[in-house]
Amino acid sequence: MKPQRGMLFLLKDHDSSEKRRPIVVISNNVLNNGDSVVAVPFYSQQLEKRRTQDWCVEFYQGEGGLEKNCVAKTLN
Repeated sequence: MKPQRGMLFLLKDHDSSEKRRPIVVISNNVLNNGDSVVAVPFYSQQLEKRRTQDWCVEFYQGEGGLEKNCVAKTLN
């Protein structure tokens, strides 16, 4: 399956063989046919703090199949 903009995936966390982090694909579909895809990670920790930051977008449990409330963090 080729990734498409807006699709959610569970990416294996590099620190754990068990944990999977949700990501959303944001790159243009034409670019997604190559070797790279641009994606934004979701975080469920420190929601109170992150939901007020301009570079975080809040999502709710159930949206796109997310298992809990979280934010997509676009900047560091």
